[in-house]
Amino acid sequence: LMGVGLRRGGIASGQKVFDKLASEFCESTYEDMLKPFAAVATDLYTGREVVFNSGPIGDTIQASCAIPALFAPVAHGDRWLVDGAVVNPVPVNLCRQLGADFVIAVNLNADFRPLRLEKLRQDHEENQRKTEDFFTKSQNVLRQWFSPDNKEEKALEKKDEKDSVSAGNVKTEEGIASDVIEKVEEEFTEVPAKVNKRNPPGIMSVMSSSLEILQARVTRSRLAGDPPDILIEPQLTDVGIMEFHRAEELCAKGEETIARLAEQIRYQLLT
Repeated sequence: LMGVGLRRGGIASGQKVFDKLASEFCESTYEDMLKPFAAVATDLYTGREVVFNSGPIGDTIQASCAIPALFAPVAHGDRWLVDGAVVNPVPVNLCRQLGADFVIAVNLNADFRPLRLEKLRQDHEENQRKTEDFFTKSQNVLRQWFSPDNKEEKALEKKDEKDSVSAGNVKTEEGIASDVIEKVEEEFTEVPAKVNKRNPPGIMSVMSSSLEILQARVTRSRLAGDPPDILIEPQLTDVGIMEFHRAEELCAKGEETIARLAEQIRYQLLT
């Protein structure tokens, strides 16, 4: 569904996901939605915040979640747009512009705080390992793209193995060496469970961690200038950036967080 591969501007396309969203879960225009809704994107060249809250939805949702380097920027009008979280991760001001009297904000970057980094370091490293592991699964496909003769070589190898078995031949030194090389390659393509300081983080780890730091700092700055009435900060340290399959678990975490804050929310709404 993610469409992982090599393309200009990003590692994944996610087009199948967005097509599914457009066909089954979305109205055609913002005005047709049952509740007021707006999406935020970032102009890649000017750094300006771009707000969508009227007219055709089209590719505006896709633009609002085009995580830099992961998804390619989206062309909309005369602009190239990326994720709105680059400039406004928790758009409290936008909620008030839509007419909200009481704003409840959800900050998904609350775990990335300097005072807690040492305590959460191991969990964060495991999180990054999961992200790297997701993209490692596409490594064989990429190798085929860069090695046109790869399929022919594999076919010849399979033929040789078949001939060897049928003839009942004993493995030669070359065969043993080949097995050793394959085993070593498999070990090196797997992401290690423990972080080796001599082995630098992969491109996805660098990208996601840098984006988390950026969003955490921008979020603190924006919330300080325009605080919400209620701020909800679920603990998501152990959740990887690509773990969409854990949606049910994440919904449960959100419900648990709300349950802890239920009385505070009721009190704020009544005062």
